[in-house]
Amino acid sequence: MVSKSHATGPIFASLILACFLSIEPAVADEPACLATERQPICTCDLTKLRPLQGAVGMKQVIYMENRIADDPKHGRRKLEEDPIKVVAGVGGQLFIIDHHHAAEAWLGAKTEWGANALCKIVNSEKGLPAEFKTEDEFWTALKAARLVRLKNASGIDVDVSQLPKTLETMPDDPYRSLAWFVRQKGGFCKTAREFAEFAWADWFRSKSPALEIQNLPSDPNERNSTVDQAVEMAHSSEAENLPGYSAVKCQ
Repeated sequence: MVSKSHATGPIFASLILACFLSIEPAVADEPACLATERQPICTCDLTKLRPLQGAVGMKQVIYMENRIADDPKHGRRKLEEDPIKVVAGVGGQLFIIDHHHAAEAWLGAKTEWGANALCKIVNSEKGLPAEFKTEDEFWTALKAARLVRLKNASGIDVDVSQLPKTLETMPDDPYRSLAWFVRQKGGFCKTAREFAEFAWADWFRSKSPALEIQNLPSDPNERNSTVDQAVEMAHSSEAENLPGYSAVKCQ
């Protein structure tokens, strides 16, 4: 007869071993872009893209979102022609340098593609290394290349740690929407300069409260007194040092 004290030892050990074997190994997060698709355009997960600016113009996002939802296949073709521009950081994380508004619009449009969009990795085009070893190296390079806007939704300076971590958490800067409306009306010309419309947003912000920012339209084709006033201001000599400035209507 086996004593109780001797029997419990093997049984307890067996239970521990069984529990250990039943635990599945932790599954690592999938990369934002599948490695086999990363050169030069990849299918990317919008929920895993990291913003490089502190806000978006939500009026612009909602307008673009509605356009995508109305005709997703047309929107997808446009995305194929002009994908979301990203740079790869430490560990392959992808950071958006262009098309933040389009990326958030696609995420909100709820199309058949879900959170999957098309991204183009542009490290080499922007003179950046293909890979970064440290976070400090990455952020130093981005700041030097002026590929990050370290300001919040109110235009106040912030540091890297205060940038939104996801598209879903990006706050609204109504002056950024105003800048987009003004450009759509030919108030200033499109330019390759990074964050050009934010430069205009900050300038319009400096004119507050002269501009009734709560009065913005939902469609750039709508007639709106605030936008008309801002277009007139944009053509003035006071704005001549801003990117894309033109004294006359841009086509």
